[in-house]
Amino acid sequence: MSLIFLARRWLPAAVAAALAGVVLVGERSEREPVAPPARVEALILRDGAAVEATGMIQIDDAGGARFCAPAPEPIGGGFAACEYAVRLTGIDLRPGSARVRGIWRDGALAATALLPPGAGVIPPPEPESGLPCAAPRGGWAPPAAGGDGLAELDDYVERVHPEQFRRPWVTYPGGIQVMVVETVAEDPSRAEAALRSRVPGNLCVVSRPGSPSVADQNAVGAALSMFLDLGPETGVYLWAPGDVFRIEMVALTPEIAATLSRVGFAMLDPQPWLRPV
Repeated sequence: MSLIFLARRWLPAAVAAALAGVVLVGERSEREPVAPPARVEALILRDGAAVEATGMIQIDDAGGARFCAPAPEPIGGGFAACEYAVRLTGIDLRPGSARVRGIWRDGALAATALLPPGAGVIPPPEPESGLPCAAPRGGWAPPAAGGDGLAELDDYVERVHPEQFRRPWVTYPGGIQVMVVETVAEDPSRAEAALRSRVPGNLCVVSRPGSPSVADQNAVGAALSMFLDLGPETGVYLWAPGDVFRIEMVALTPEIAATLSRVGFAMLDPQPWLRPV
């Protein structure tokens, strides 16, 4: 299985120009590569590296084996569902779930030992934190007849001033809706006043200076879309936006690391299934 990038997409110049570190060349754009930090360097899977991972072994009719990553499967499952996999060689192999220890070479895993299935190497995402505001005097207000203003909040944060805010989220203390907005503006009190003048519902506004804004997240998402293709050809099966973009993949090969270096690693969290041990 090849995990080398074979395709590249280009954004319109107006979008690409909004990305930090972009140099426009006609209708195309280039980003200066950024060296991976130590946390990423430790995940890069190079030829000859020892690997240990849990997954599903499948054997085809010709006796060939492949090791399937824990990627989301299409409805129906079955052999064809194992889209994200590596060729497996080495010792006598049996189909089923297993923890495999082996050596990574030429895009394949040469198994040296089969162990009882264990937990996957990818840790779960951090759970969402609780409501960061105390209830106002008298408690949170019940829903207003004219609506809660959630649509207006989304429009103002996402379209009008994405550089001042982080993406809103909603929680329900005591069953009552509260809209949580974190502001990265230099003047948080002014940003909060602007919000409250537009949104009649319950608002919890918190200052988060230095945190990534909606605009920051949009820029990283646009850069990922520019340089990184999802699919079996790259081995990347999921990315999820947030303070950092969690990118789940079969393996962080040197080729993929070089591609991500054009986006920059400050807001990227690569989570490869196969990792050096």
